[in-house]
This record gives sequence, structure tokens and C-alpha cells, in this order.
Amino acid sequence: VEELVEKAGFKLVEARAGEAFWEAVELFGPPARDYRWCCKICKLIPIARVVKSKWPNGALSIVGQRAFESLERAAGQKVWRNVWIPTLLSISPIQEWSALAVWLHIFDKKIKVNELYFHGFDRIGCFMCPASRLSEFKEVEKRRPETWDRWRSFLEKWAKKVGLPKGWVDYGLWRWLTDASAKLTLARYVGVELPRWTEVYSKWCNVNILKTEISEHEVKVLLNVKFDVRKLLHQYPIIAREVIEHDSTLTLKADQVSYMVMENGVLSVKGDGAVLEEAIDLLKLVYREMFCVKCGSCELWCPNEAISIRDGIKVNVEKCGNCRACIDECPVSDQLVEKLIVSLMLGKQLAWRRPTRRPKDMLKSLGRETRVL
Repeated sequence: VEELVEKAGFKLVEARAGEAFWEAVELFGPPARDYRWCCKICKLIPIARVVKSKWPNGALSIVGQRAFESLERAAGQKVWRNVWIPTLLSISPIQEWSALAVWLHIFDKKIKVNELYFHGFDRIGCFMCPASRLSEFKEVEKRRPETWDRWRSFLEKWAKKVGLPKGWVDYGLWRWLTDASAKLTLARYVGVELPRWTEVYSKWCNVNILKTEISEHEVKVLLNVKFDVRKLLHQYPIIAREVIEHDSTLTLKADQVSYMVMENGVLSVKGDGAVLEEAIDLLKLVYREMFCVKCGSCELWCPNEAISIRDGIKVNVEKCGNCRACIDECPVSDQLVEKLIVSLMLGKQLAWRRPTRRPKDMLKSLGRETRVL
């Protein structure tokens, strides 16, 4: 990158994540193809922070991704906005190019190529990217043994914590969180027996759901820990406008919904209409309070600058507009809660795909309102 920048006369702007990955992985667990918290914390949020600082009115981003790289990218468009960096207007000029076309262009223009492409790598990215092949991990191990040993040690520790066999580490089965067909096929082929997903998920996070009661107008959830309800006083404006504190119970009230949080770990949400999504948003507030990794995403994208995370999450009641963009942009909410906790709550491994899930309207509007100069 530095050679290219010097040759082309560009100015290089760097976004650094520091030790964010190694700190966050202790909470989230290993990232996976269907559990990409790492992209948010280590790439998108640092980039978003730089973008907002350097180009507050928005910018044009040229991305070298192609449709043939994955099913997700095949469904993408040539012009788009990333929901995690909505002020960037992204274009993918080689979206429909084949790998052959890319290499022909490289040879034709005599473009210098990263030498790792000639040593078994199809793509150059994070050293332990779950989208990688096992053969690529072997190359990483050979070239960066200390880094890989650190990663393997973590995987072995995590496997022991959640009750997964050694083969989960050896054969890269950690690259999937859910029981994806590719994961199950590989497990059968190498003879690795995996426990039920509910057994694994229940050990993944130290705070879990013991019991759930769901009806049309009320949802009750019992957590396996006690909770200091006063801590939610700093976040309540996100979902409610009125707060009542009584003994060890906190009651939050919005127009048609009432939220109750008790010190013994009971969460209750009542309302005139379907309240499942409101209960899930309350869960997200609780988990954010307990497990905030200080990535700064909520602070960065609050349209009213109502959030501060310096001394824990604090929301200014006078500024907060109840848009909930902070919940939508939070990796704890979007990945840990949606992919693990909600799955346990609803008894469905792919519960995060539920049709009732609240759309991220505010994030879309942030992109639409951005003026690209």
C-alpha cells in the first residue's frame, strides 16, 4: 500500500484499531462467516471515525470487491452504502469482473502485485479471517508463528469454555457460528461430533437467558444474573421518556409500551401491540451496559450527539431523539445479542433473520441525507 501511494502520489490516511480485536474477542468469542463482529470493531468503526473527521460532508469510496467472491457480494450492487458507514457513497467498478479479467488487467498495465498472491493466498486480509481456507491458515502459521500460536491458544481456551471438541479448532470449524451446511459437511467428513447449538450458545456468554415467556402483549425474560437497575438510568432515553425508580425495580414508559427491569434479572415488557421487538431492544440496552467494548460506534453515529462513552454509556435526555441508531450500530447489540442471545430466547438459530425485526431506518436516512462533494 505504501509503495503504491508513493508511486501514485496519493496521501495515505490510516485508520488504526490497535488491540481492539484481542480485547473484544474475550467477550464476543471467535468471529465467524455468519458472526462478523470483527469487521465492525476492527475495520468499519475505525474507518467511520476517520471518515467523519476528515470528510464530514461525505465522500466517494471506490471498492475493489467482485460478485464472484461470495454469495453476499453477488447480491450487491455497483453503487451502494454500507450501513456502518452511511456517509460513504461506495462504488464497485469491477463488480462483474472475473478473476481472469482482473489478472489480465494487472498484466496488461504491469501493476505490481502483493507477493502473497503467489504463495497460496486468494485474498489478502486479516490473518485469521473466517472466510479463509485452511491452507491459507497454514501459510499464516509458517510466516507468523507467534501470531498464529496466540490465536490457536485462544481457540483452544474458547473450545474448552463452551464444550467443543479439539477438532473444532483443528479443522477450522470455528469459521461458522451456526450449523451451516458447509460446517456440518466438513464435520462429518473429518469425523468431528458437534454438540447441539443451544448447549454451545448457553456457554458462549456469561450472561444468559434462563427463561422466556412470550405472549402478544407481554414478554418476560429471566437472566442468570442480578442486575443493578440504576445503571440503565444513563440509557433509558433511547427507548422511553419517563422513568420510575422504586426499590430494586426500574420502570420505563413510552407512548404505548412499559418496560420493567428488576434487580433479580427479570425483564418485562408490556404494550398494546406486539412487543417482542421492544423486549429485544431492552435486552440490548442491558447487554450494552454490561459489556460495552467502547468501540465508539454509538457516539459516532448519534445524529444529535447525545451519547458519551467516556465514563460508561451516558445519554443526554434533552438531546436524544429516540431514533435507536445507537442500538442498531452497536456490535454488542447487532452481533452478540442478535446472533446468540435472541437465538436462545426464541429457540431458533437464525432468529436474527426474523421478519419482525425492526428495520434500521435511521441509518438509511443518515446515508440519504449525506451530501457527497
